[in-house]
Amino acid sequence: MKPIHEQTILVTGATDGIGKQTAIDLASRGATVIVHGRNDERGRAAVEQIVRLTGNENIRFHKADFSSLAEVQRFAAEVQAEYAGLDALINNAGTGGTGARALSRDGYELMLAVNYLAPYLLTGLLLPMLKANSARVVNVASASQKRIDLSDLMLERGYSPLAAYQQSKLALVAFTFELAETFRSRCGRPSGCFGRTRRSDGEILRSQKGSNCRQASL
Repeated sequence: MKPIHEQTILVTGATDGIGKQTAIDLASRGATVIVHGRNDERGRAAVEQIVRLTGNENIRFHKADFSSLAEVQRFAAEVQAEYAGLDALINNAGTGGTGARALSRDGYELMLAVNYLAPYLLTGLLLPMLKANSARVVNVASASQKRIDLSDLMLERGYSPLAAYQQSKLALVAFTFELAETFRSRCGRPSGCFGRTRRSDGEILRSQKGSNCRQASL
C-alpha cells in the first residue's frame, strides 16, 4: 500500500458531517482528497475550510446530485478524465427524511436511489480505476437496517421514511458483501467498524449491533 500522502481518495457527501470530517482527517495526513457534494457554495466552503485547517492544497470539489443517475455517470466520467488513479472510494453520501414518499429524477424511491443505486453505479463505473490500484471501497451504512421486501422495493404500499432508510442501508451492506465475494482472492471478506450483519439461508438480515461502515479491498 502506498503511503497516504501519495494516495488519491474520493469521499462522497463530503461537504458536511461525517464526510467532511473524514476529508479533513485524510487531508491532514497528506492525501489528495476529492470532495463530492451537490451544492457549489457548500462545496467551495468545505474545500476552503479543509485547506485552511490542514494546509493541504490538494483538495478538489466536484458537484453531482445523486438523485440523478445521469449525474452520477457524469461525475464518474469527470473523475476518470481528471485523475490518474484512485486509492480509495468512500461512499458516504446519503439522505434520510421524515416526510412523504418522494421519487428520484429517474422515478425510483428517493432514499433507495441516493443511498444505494447511486453508490452502486458510481463504484461500478470507477471499478477499472479502483482495481488498477488495488483500492479500498468503504460503504458508510447504518446499524438501522430492515429486511427488504422485493415485491415492494419502491415502497408503494405503506410507506414510512424509516423503512425506506433502513432498506436502502441494508441494500448497501449487501452490495459490500457482493464486492467482497467478487474479489475474494484480494480481500477475503468485508470488514466493519463494530458488530456485523448476519447472513442466514442465503438472505442478509439486519444486524443487532451493526457497523456504520463496511469495506472491501479490490
